[in-house]
Amino acid sequence: MEYLLQHLLNSSAVRYGEKDAVVQGDEKITYRELDELSDKLAAVLAKSGTQRGDRVAILIDKSIASIVSIHGILKAGAIYVPLDPNAP
Repeated sequence: MEYLLQHLLNSSAVRYGEKDAVVQGDEKITYRELDELSDKLAAVLAKSGTQRGDRVAILIDKSIASIVSIHGILKAGAIYVPLDPNAP
């Protein structure tokens, strides 16, 4: 069964690979592209020493890149921590 967000993404990439997963203005990304890009980020994080349960902070506006980042962090087994640029 698919319980984790990253598993649902992988399943969606298999079933709906060429359908749009995220659309932001004129930009869009398919489920397959989102799955592949987040896999690459997960590999980079793992290679840099990120381990299961580590917290990875992200400071990025809501965007396609932020969605890729969240999925990549989760695929690496880490926990994403969104930072608010407006917080003191």
